[in-house]
Amino acid sequence: MKLNEDITLYGISSELLIALAVAATVYDNKGLALVFTLLKSRGCGQDFSPYLGNEADLCSRYLDKETQRKVKTELSSRLGADYGVVLERGHIHLKYQPKLRG
Repeated sequence: MKLNEDITLYGISSELLIALAVAATVYDNKGLALVFTLLKSRGCGQDFSPYLGNEADLCSRYLDKETQRKVKTELSSRLGADYGVVLERGHIHLKYQPKLRG
């Protein structure tokens, strides 16, 4: 697992930390290097958003299309309905966004 030099873990939610640990396991089990390219954390001077501290981008540009799809599918399955997992150009976007239950 690797963090880009400009990435800080300060202000991320515990729910995102769990997702990152799951992602590390998924990547490791496939023999892949996990690189975080963006963590949207809570910090001074940032606009309020319910998703600050709950989003991350995982680099996928070095993976072939089939591997990207498999990683995305496994992450979605392991994380469940409270997490969004979207395959975007060059990265996999993770977002903790709990579903309302009731």
